[in-house]
Amino acid sequence: MSLLLGLTISYSYFLDNSHLAYYTYHMHKLLPHVLEVQCHDQNMPHYAKGWFAQIDYDCGMYKNAEDLCITLLETEQQILGKEHLDTLRSMGNLASTYWNQGRWSEAEQLQVTVLETMKQVLGKENTHTLTSMGNLASTYEK
Repeated sequence: MSLLLGLTISYSYFLDNSHLAYYTYHMHKLLPHVLEVQCHDQNMPHYAKGWFAQIDYDCGMYKNAEDLCITLLETEQQILGKEHLDTLRSMGNLASTYWNQGRWSEAEQLQVTVLETMKQVLGKENTHTLTSMGNLASTYEK
């Protein structure tokens, strides 16, 4: 069930702000179904947790998103390793969730870890590294 629901989520809307209202509308319509699956699907694949965390995050349900991000991050660290790009993205997403809850110190700690690891693994001028640098800078502004 979680896989089927997760497949209905299209990340193409992230690429173009003209679709943001459409995306937000559909995420709010999916939210009750996502919450139902989260409650009852004990065998949810780890990647589906990332999809559902994104929906929770986009709908402002940061605590739900945080719980899923933590579970996903722990799983990816075990399976993929701490330096894998997907693991680093999940860590950045968790930092963003902390940021939106006003938990600046926790967000900063994770963002520093993400940035330093990306510098080592991807290089200082990689787009993912530069994005992480920007995320950290926005936390320092707060």
